[in-house]
Amino acid sequence: MGTEQVGSLLATAAIIFLLVLVAVGLGAFNIPFPEEQLDKRVNTIIESLKVTATLFGGFAVLINAYYAAKRAEAMDKTAIAAEKNIEIGLKNVEIGLKNAELTEERLITERFTKAIEQLGSSEMEIRLGGIYALERIANDSTKDYWQVIEVLTAYIRERAPWPPTKSSKQRKLVKPILNKAPTDIQAVLTVLGRRKHSHGDPEELHPIDLGATDLRGVTLAAGARLQGVNFYQANLQGAKLIKVNLQEAILMEADLQEAYLNEAELQRATLIKANLRKAGIFNTKFLGADLREAKLEEAIFRNVDFQAANLVKANCQRASIRGSNLQEANLMEANLQEADFLTSNFRKAFLQGANLEGAKLDGADLRGAFLSEARLQGAFLQQANLEGVIGLENAYGLTLEQLTLTNVNQDVQSPEISTIE
Repeated sequence: MGTEQVGSLLATAAIIFLLVLVAVGLGAFNIPFPEEQLDKRVNTIIESLKVTATLFGGFAVLINAYYAAKRAEAMDKTAIAAEKNIEIGLKNVEIGLKNAELTEERLITERFTKAIEQLGSSEMEIRLGGIYALERIANDSTKDYWQVIEVLTAYIRERAPWPPTKSSKQRKLVKPILNKAPTDIQAVLTVLGRRKHSHGDPEELHPIDLGATDLRGVTLAAGARLQGVNFYQANLQGAKLIKVNLQEAILMEADLQEAYLNEAELQRATLIKANLRKAGIFNTKFLGADLREAKLEEAIFRNVDFQAANLVKANCQRASIRGSNLQEANLMEANLQEADFLTSNFRKAFLQGANLEGAKLDGADLRGAFLSEARLQGAFLQQANLEGVIGLENAYGLTLEQLTLTNVNQDVQSPEISTIE
């Protein structure tokens, strides 16, 4: 029942109430009473009206309560209906999202399949399109990210193995530093370098494997993220690595001959038996790196940080390592013959059995270094700081003339030390 109907009913009840009051009053007035009991007549009329009013008031309250309950019931039904509509709407939204997700997965699968087909093309432009299409898929889909990385790394391993197989085209290298990598190989390296995730992220399930690949002449510029990448026995001759992050990378037995590195990050990288002959390395960090038996002959190092690096039995013959930090580095039995260490820092370095014959150590800081059994014949020590050097009395080939040119304390320049041959 609507509000207007309720109002009409109450109005009708009010009219009936008034008529009843009038009737009751008239009836009470006509009741025969002696004239001396007039006051009693009046009181009777009043009491009758009160009773009537109370009855009609109660009746009105009951009517109002009844219709209030009806309105509440109607509102509850409306609320329940609205709630059901919301539930239906949410289910529709959920179904829509699932359909959208399935559609997106289908589209990504189609894109992935097409990109793989493009990689097998004989035309360079089509292969490049496939490479960059895979990069977009990796950025759009976390689910397919690792698969894309696997495909791209497998592409390099198949297309550019080292040493070359009969099925792969061998590139002749006249001068590594002038050589450039094939466009598609360079493109894949660029994509890998700017990928969304890097070593240590949950999405990087395994180290990226570029071991035994031909990467001669590749260029990796600022921001390339190749932490933890496996370059075991990879050929990186003539590569240009500028501001590249190679922390914890595996470069064991890798060939970096004549490579150019500037502001590269190689902290804790593994370069055991790596070949860096004639490489140009500037402002690069090798903190804690493992360069055991590495080949560094005739390489040029400027402002390079080798702090706490392991260079046991490394060959640095005729290398130029000026102004570099070798503090606490382990150079045990390293070949440093005729190397140039002008103004380099060897504080607390371990040089036991190292070959420093003819090495240029002018202005070098050797405070606290361990030089027992080191070969110093013909080494240049002008203005070198030998304060606190350990094992100098057991070094070979050191002369008084060499010591007089150093900053070593006079009490260290004993006859026993100065005449060691």
